[in-house]
Amino acid sequence: MKQLIAQELGRLEYNLATEECATRQTDTDNTRAIIDNQNANTRSILDFLTQDRISALQNENAALKGQISQAEQNAVLINALRPQPDPAYLVPNPYAYYAGCGCGGCGCNM
Repeated sequence: MKQLIAQELGRLEYNLATEECATRQTDTDNTRAIIDNQNANTRSILDFLTQDRISALQNENAALKGQISQAEQNAVLINALRPQPDPAYLVPNPYAYYAGCGCGGCGCNM
């Protein structure tokens, strides 16, 4: 009878240990699932924000390219309709050091 009780107690302890191990594994799996879900949610939010920022930058880039294209077209039209002379070489201003004599009160004795 003692041997039968000892066997039953052994079986009971084994079953309790097995159930405890299964419970711990379930808790671990559930915790991992929660963490993975949070990581997936964070990744989804970051992907959305990144894509939104990329779209905004692409729109801004397109607008700036349009402005540059418009400025280049304007320059071509202005040069075609109202050309500016291009000097062969640059000459310094001959009146850069003109004292302004004759204006009255500048100290010149002319």
